[in-house]
Amino acid sequence: MNLIEYPFKSLEEMEKMYYGPLNADTIMKDKDAVISTDTAWWHQVLGAKIWSKINYEMNGFAALPKEPWIKSAYRMETASGVTFPSGGLAEGVASNFTDISDSTHPTLASITVPPKLIDHGWGMTWKQYVLGDVDDTVNADYMRRQKGEAHSRAISAYLVQDVDTPASNGFESIDRVASSSAESGHCSAASDPDIYSLNRDAATTYDAQVSSSGSAAGHLRDLSVTLMDSVWSSVTKAGGRPKVIMCGYNSIKALSALLEAERRFNVLGEATYLPRAGEASGVTPGYEAGFSVATYFGVPIIPCQDYDSSRAAVRTNEVAPFTFVDTDYVRIGVKMPTVYVESKYPEDTINLNGHGIEGHYYTIGELRCYNFAAQGKLTDIK
Repeated sequence: MNLIEYPFKSLEEMEKMYYGPLNADTIMKDKDAVISTDTAWWHQVLGAKIWSKINYEMNGFAALPKEPWIKSAYRMETASGVTFPSGGLAEGVASNFTDISDSTHPTLASITVPPKLIDHGWGMTWKQYVLGDVDDTVNADYMRRQKGEAHSRAISAYLVQDVDTPASNGFESIDRVASSSAESGHCSAASDPDIYSLNRDAATTYDAQVSSSGSAAGHLRDLSVTLMDSVWSSVTKAGGRPKVIMCGYNSIKALSALLEAERRFNVLGEATYLPRAGEASGVTPGYEAGFSVATYFGVPIIPCQDYDSSRAAVRTNEVAPFTFVDTDYVRIGVKMPTVYVESKYPEDTINLNGHGIEGHYYTIGELRCYNFAAQGKLTDIK
């Protein structure tokens, strides 16, 4: 069966195909049996271990639901086609004998989001490899472990890259998803907030709900409950329901200090967050698995190690933005979960054109958004 073309219907089906009958005890091992091919070794366990790590540690990747990659294009609703009441009914029947109202339909945009291949590799000469268990030198086991850790952190870091830095070959980020045309004047280039080849600097069609300083200079504002609630209100009015809030560690510290000073103990709480690869399960009080997180009005707050700013350069006293994510409309599409491949000596020396070995971790996918208006961000804060 061709793994590349196989139409997986669920993430569990994909994992079983790539990893085989693995369990928690197997995944925790550093080394295990490998599947040998004609030209390389496909190490099931190391890939599964890193995939498990990025899906169950406290990071942005773990907080977002995953879906198997079915298509690279989809339709996004940019307007509902319905006028909602504001002081009076905009649609309805005045009496039993009025004409039937004209039909309405939503405005749709076609979005093409190709998957990206994330690759982190290592290599060493065969002589260093065979001396790794004899001399005081860096051995292959260390390199496999170190590169796996780097692959895991890089994927989590991509998801919180600032809007000022286009994604290029990395995964798109939550900060860029939760952006708007207004931020185009604050970035290094007006086109920086553009995403999925959608033009944000010329129109507001693809805007998220963003609260910023409103100044190209980007002066910082004092964090306040009013600012937090204004973004929350904008998201809900746009039809979103925040399921998770992502920020930096300094953001939680600032929010905690603010709410404690105001004695708003009913606002900031604590609960256990249980991530799952297929979907984010959210707050699970009393559950023994998962990790402990703060909550804001019951919504889990996920601190992200590499989330610093919405600007390329972090400003003095700045704390990371708060992004309000409705995970009903934000998913990580997965075409291939993390796999590890390693060359075989001496069979692969001709392919490598050298006496050595190489190992690579691969993950193929992309962050996908189906509704920008349902996402929000509070930025330019201290």
